[in-house]
Amino acid sequence: MRVLFDSSIRVDPLPPLRQDLACDVAIVGAGISGLSLAYELASRGRKVTVLEAEHAGFGASGRNGGILFPAPGLVWRIRGALGHSDATWAFEALRSRCGELVHDLGALEGGPTQASMYLAAPGRVAERALPWVARSLSDARRCSSEELAAHTGQKARGGIVFSAHVVDPKRLTRSLLARAQAAGATVHENTPVVDVSESSSGALVTALGHRVRARDVVVASGAWASRRSFQTWMLSSPTLPESTLAMLGPSIVATAERSFTYRRVYDGRLLFGAFDDPVTVPLNHVPADVGARLTRLLHRSIPDLPTFEPECVWGGAIHSQGHEFPSVRRESPHVVRLGAIAGIYWALMGARFAHGLLEPSDETPEDARLRQCVAATRVPVFGALTLVLRLMLGPWGGDLT
Repeated sequence: MRVLFDSSIRVDPLPPLRQDLACDVAIVGAGISGLSLAYELASRGRKVTVLEAEHAGFGASGRNGGILFPAPGLVWRIRGALGHSDATWAFEALRSRCGELVHDLGALEGGPTQASMYLAAPGRVAERALPWVARSLSDARRCSSEELAAHTGQKARGGIVFSAHVVDPKRLTRSLLARAQAAGATVHENTPVVDVSESSSGALVTALGHRVRARDVVVASGAWASRRSFQTWMLSSPTLPESTLAMLGPSIVATAERSFTYRRVYDGRLLFGAFDDPVTVPLNHVPADVGARLTRLLHRSIPDLPTFEPECVWGGAIHSQGHEFPSVRRESPHVVRLGAIAGIYWALMGARFAHGLLEPSDETPEDARLRQCVAATRVPVFGALTLVLRLMLGPWGGDLT
């Protein structure tokens, strides 16, 4: 499976684990979460070892669309989520943390750059939902179908536009790797972990016939999973002519109808992705029909786009929870699992939550409360069904608050 972002950077692999080691914290997985956590711990004087089965950013961290949606946690805007006061506080607290994270990553190569994001409504139900989404975004404004077509080439009934950010996922991951190493963390690539267990004084990680003894182990891998879960697939076009790039514009475009789709222009190419139904797909395998299905979706939403053969097609299984939030929990006294994450913001916040579990004295009361809100969140089924019903009823469904 070839990934568009793989062509943007070439690095020499780090050496695999070649001997037994001892450390304060061992982290399994060198993605955005694992490397961010490694940096936070190492910069506070902890001895950290990171073990990666392939190379840094091999999984979801290097294969996503590089879009930082500015309002993660929209489930907290549905009636019945956590109780109104907690949900309102949690959503606003997360928005504040998002701004901090963008600032923190801004100096890194591949880090966030600002972009306009259009959320397009192909049908009536999606169009009806736009005001509900817009109320969660302080800078959102409505846009007409004519504006969408003129600025993005998108065919839709209308939409909203707001500020977001984009990153180069692979370059950002490599920058996070360099930052963690500079802080003192040790990273071993091509080191598949075969066992994580408790020991008399902490935890024990086995890889390549060697053992790493640690006070705590964090398993931060598996956002791309081989189990039955939702899939997201992406394609990239060949380099497009200037006239086509001018039609598409520089903005991010997302649609939500029968399938959630998203696109952006990167390095003269169009990157387009869509969510798919839950299926069982082996890790690192793309079904033969994915490219054709994505191409049909793409041309249905951009009728004037010239036909092309995809240059790369990639993706895989993502979280299998009923919501987007990360799962950060202690599986045993010395093992923390950090997984089931959708999106770069949540990968970064997941690392922050794991840090709080490992080092409570480092965690602010606000972060602790936010972590507890995430752990307690379940999709409010009645509230969600009520929202969908109101969307379907249109003006007869009442105000969407």
